Amino acid sequence: MIIEKPDFHFVYQGPSDLGAPYKGKFSMARTREEYLEHWGKWVILDTREKLDELAKKIDPYVEDRYIYNIKYDRAPLPFLDMGDVCVMMVFCDDRERERVWEILAKVGVTEKAWFYEWQTFDLWKPGGMLSEKFIDYYRLSPEEGEKFAKEIQQRFEEWLSFVCKKDKAYGYDGIWNFEEMQIQRRAADKINLINGILKIEWNMFSTIQNIGGKAQCQEDPKTFEIMRSSQFVNWSYYSLESYLNDLKKAGGEKRNLLAEKYARMMKSNSPLEYARIEHSLPKICPEAVKIVNKIIAIEIEWHKEFSKKFPYISGRGRPIYSRQDTPIAVSVETYLRGELETYSLNTLELYYKDVLDRQSSNTSGSELVHDYQVKRHGYKSLEDAERVLRESNNGIC
Repeated sequence: MIIEKPDFHFVYQGPSDLGAPYKGKFSMARTREEYLEHWGKWVILDTREKLDELAKKIDPYVEDRYIYNIKYDRAPLPFLDMGDVCVMMVFCDDRERERVWEILAKVGVTEKAWFYEWQTFDLWKPGGMLSEKFIDYYRLSPEEGEKFAKEIQQRFEEWLSFVCKKDKAYGYDGIWNFEEMQIQRRAADKINLINGILKIEWNMFSTIQNIGGKAQCQEDPKTFEIMRSSQFVNWSYYSLESYLNDLKKAGGEKRNLLAEKYARMMKSNSPLEYARIEHSLPKICPEAVKIVNKIIAIEIEWHKEFSKKFPYISGRGRPIYSRQDTPIAVSVETYLRGELETYSLNTLELYYKDVLDRQSSNTSGSELVHDYQVKRHGYKSLEDAERVLRESNNGIC
């Protein structure tokens, strides 16, 4: 059903029977996290006349509930400076956007352009590109521009609150604001990056060729996910993004960064074997070596303090120093060096900044990592885990 009213800027398109069940897998997301992570739209640019024709072709799919809903401009927006071009938005969850695209392609759409809702909010927020274009085009005074920006922000906040008004089952009262949305979005973006990293890392880790065949840990993706996630949840967005790019680049070059990490560790705990394979490992630039040493110096101090504070937890882990390495036991220092030496210079610089930020706030990176791990193993806190381990004199894993 196509709904056009003179007092509306948009022409709306939805089912005539609003109670009819949606036939896709994902209707409009109802939690904050789902909405920011998955909800978006295919964007189609054309004249109003062409979009009217397209809407008629798509309408049977909207009525049959294969497409959630659509809206498009009644008239071109002059401040966009696109002549007689209008914008149509076909909304769906990104997990089924390709299915929706197949329908659009079937009715003649050829240009693919996908936008998430959070990207639209970014464009219209105070200082956003579209917000500034509107203010400049209509020559609003600073006071008028500020008032307009606040009105737009309020509209989006009201819309976001309405969209997730049924979220009370998740402990949410239904009120949203831009600041909270940005925090939620950044969290969702980081989760996506971490998931991408873990997927590639597991493929690399599980395919490492060992002399005695596959190790038991290579058959245990759950523990791998916990241990690696404990590292990455405390990284910044930009460090994660850079490292994910490192992994993708390495994959394109047929390199296995995790295999290289373990090979580099052998320099300390198996020097004769390392001498035979050293030529096959990429050279590390002097600047990278300096950053690696700086990071290790800080993190070793964190591990020393953690060991004093939580001796039973740390007693089940690696020794701290490389001088404690044996052919069957690798220290924190050696493991850390092996890992850092697989990072690109860009990732090292970004990660070093993360480390310095934690250091300046008197936050122990070692405590952050272990806190995540013990909670994933069912403990309430580091103190709780330490107490249980002390009383049982046993380990976590």
